[in-house]
Amino acid sequence: ESSLPAFALNKTSNYFSRSPSSALGSVERLGSLVQTLIVHKQCYCFSCSRDDQSLTTDEIILAVSNHFGMCRMFHGQFQKSWHQNDESKDINKAVSDAVCHLCRHNCYLRAFAPARYWYSLRSSICHYGNISPDNVLKGWKCFLSGEVCGTEETGLKPKVFFAASNGKTFDTGDGVLKALGFINCTMQ
Repeated sequence: ESSLPAFALNKTSNYFSRSPSSALGSVERLGSLVQTLIVHKQCYCFSCSRDDQSLTTDEIILAVSNHFGMCRMFHGQFQKSWHQNDESKDINKAVSDAVCHLCRHNCYLRAFAPARYWYSLRSSICHYGNISPDNVLKGWKCFLSGEVCGTEETGLKPKVFFAASNGKTFDTGDGVLKALGFINCTMQ
């Protein structure tokens, strides 16, 4: 007999795991892995009206390669996954499979950086009381920047940027919070 309450045992309900403040709910609102990789900050204003549905497969592959082009492991795993799902040609699956390795280029860490920073920003907003991050961040996105910090020897650390629906970009979550009127705050 479990000591957990009945609602914790109900596997058919996904409300709590998909609530706006949960990690899964936050990531679902950000979009697919590929959507966080297809835009570079310097061209964001030009391409903010385009989504990954309007890009050709070759354009998406080129954009993804710009982030992980230096890693032979990524390319090998991407090609393998891409050719294994010939029927569906699911670019999200191929990219997700290809970044799931440990290397000196930190492909895995970099690929999922937008999701981590997005969740941190949404969590910070939730800490301000009864405020829905869905309402506050409507139209906002978080992307992996084409820039990295560090070197291959010290480790390449990912950089992200946040983009408002009007095209304005911010390098930090603190910048977003200040722009939204949460003046005296810092992200943990």
